[in-house]
Amino acid sequence: MKRRILFVIEDFFPLGANLQLKPIADALAAEAFDIHVVALRDSMKLPTWISDLPATIHSLDSGRGINRVLRMRSLIFRVSPNIVHAWGHATHWCSMMAGIGLHELKMVATFFEIPPRHRMNHPQSPAWLFGGSVTLTASHHTIANRLAEHGFDQPIEIIPNSHGRFNWRTQAADHDRIAARQRLLEIISRDIQRPTIQSFNVPPRVGIAEPSSDADAKLYLVGTVARLLPGYQLKDLVWAVDLLCCIRDDIHLFIFGSGPQEPSLRRFISKTASRQHIHLIPAESTDENDLAVLDCYWNAQLEEPLPSAMLAAMAQQIPVVSVLGPGTAELLLPLRSGLATNFGARDEFARWTKYLIEQTNAAGQLAIQSAVHVKKRFPTSQMIEGYRKLYATIEE
Repeated sequence: MKRRILFVIEDFFPLGANLQLKPIADALAAEAFDIHVVALRDSMKLPTWISDLPATIHSLDSGRGINRVLRMRSLIFRVSPNIVHAWGHATHWCSMMAGIGLHELKMVATFFEIPPRHRMNHPQSPAWLFGGSVTLTASHHTIANRLAEHGFDQPIEIIPNSHGRFNWRTQAADHDRIAARQRLLEIISRDIQRPTIQSFNVPPRVGIAEPSSDADAKLYLVGTVARLLPGYQLKDLVWAVDLLCCIRDDIHLFIFGSGPQEPSLRRFISKTASRQHIHLIPAESTDENDLAVLDCYWNAQLEEPLPSAMLAAMAQQIPVVSVLGPGTAELLLPLRSGLATNFGARDEFARWTKYLIEQTNAAGQLAIQSAVHVKKRFPTSQMIEGYRKLYATIEE
């Protein structure tokens, strides 16, 4: 008899923590698991990455508060999963509340980010509220420490993120990559109100290489994946672009993600001299291939100790400039697998990116070394095995 698992994700955003879901779903499906996925915030049109999952996709038909919990509970009754796995901080309380009283149901909650303090004003214990049926996991020990500070008194298993699985060297992937980069160039063209940028020949390796002799195609694309929240230090990156634009006109920053700070961030960007060089791409408009066509990846936050998108960028040989701190220190070997900055040091983002652009040989070597490092240090097989053992243990 197939074991059935229901993954509860926050939304269909293809980057971030969802990068970890695909390799796990693929591995479980190969082991005769019956995979089901539901998003707390869904959309009318399923993105390609979710359609390609070996899973049955469900909809909650929107809803908030208690209505969302009731719809989740109804879905659990319909699907009858052996395990409900809440994927990320935003999903775990809805899932846990929906499962109250279902004593045979095993539940897992995985945290990829340090939980915001304002959401945890009152210490609470899932072990007390839900009995022994809830298992907590975290991608890094700093997350587990924060949970413990707020009364989560049960053991928390650490299962580190991985770089995921990508097949960017195939002909189909090349075609998708060309289309994704062209789309980003068209966004630049729209935002600066000039004619659409022409297509280009795909380079042999994603990274620093210039795609063609066309001047517009030589634009240097920097990206970051982040929630639009104060802790993600996005204004530091905006200032870094401002500094770079004082000496270059070919830098463009793409910020992939959504959040309540979007209106204020847009107002802040509109007041800067580099406003036409900064592009906000909401979660629902982000394509799964956007990460692969960047020339450089920036990470200014420590809210996600092992940033999923940064891991994936490094594995794809995209040079990384990142703040150094808990978690990122395990990814960044300064000047060997990435370029490290101090927290809040916007000038260092600008200085290191200028170095990457001008020292192409060094940048290429750095990108290769970063891929070797993350694939050796955080193999996908290690993450899959961690969850495989977890599911087997809780079902005993």
